[in-house]
Amino acid sequence: MSNKKGERVAMRRRIRAHALWRLQERYRINLTKEEYAQLCSDIENNRVSDTLKPFKKKSQRLSLWFTKINDKVVLIYYDKKKHLIVTFPEVRDVETLKTIFERR
Repeated sequence: MSNKKGERVAMRRRIRAHALWRLQERYRINLTKEEYAQLCSDIENNRVSDTLKPFKKKSQRLSLWFTKINDKVVLIYYDKKKHLIVTFPEVRDVETLKTIFERR
């Protein structure tokens, strides 16, 4: 008999670890688990601010958000079903991204 709750917790940890690893790899930013959880909560509750803005709905499940961390504009893929940030995609044109972020 499998432990479904334990499997879900392990999966959530792997997703969080992946997202935090990608954030560090792509943007050279380190977030704590608490900061990650707060960011997820803010997105889940649609707390739009000067530093957190929705960008685009990718599907019924995934949405793309902007945030500003340490004066860097960062993209976020958020999974509405899991209530987690799943990754931080790489940005090739940083200046365009900053311009879009400032206009919203």
